[in-house]
Amino acid sequence: MPKAKYEGIYRSIKKRIEAQDYPYQSLLPSENTLIEEYACSRNTVRRALAELVADGYVQTMQGRGVRVIYQPVGKTTFTIGGIETFQETARRNRL
Repeated sequence: MPKAKYEGIYRSIKKRIEAQDYPYQSLLPSENTLIEEYACSRNTVRRALAELVADGYVQTMQGRGVRVIYQPVGKTTFTIGGIETFQETARRNRL
């Protein structure tokens, strides 16, 4: 059984978000631009975007577009066996 077209669009946009092609807090291209880029219908693009919203990658903003809310998780280090305040941990991890 062939996979749905929206799944391919979802994976493509998700990969671009994770690769920082669409950085945190930036707006995705408009629906019309995505329709042309992926050669599909508006409903297909909307379904892919709905999946990204459900997975916490983007947030829809009425009248403005779709904003990227995905932030890559950076490596952090933790002290084992010692007591450290939250402020000390944050300072050490540059947060």
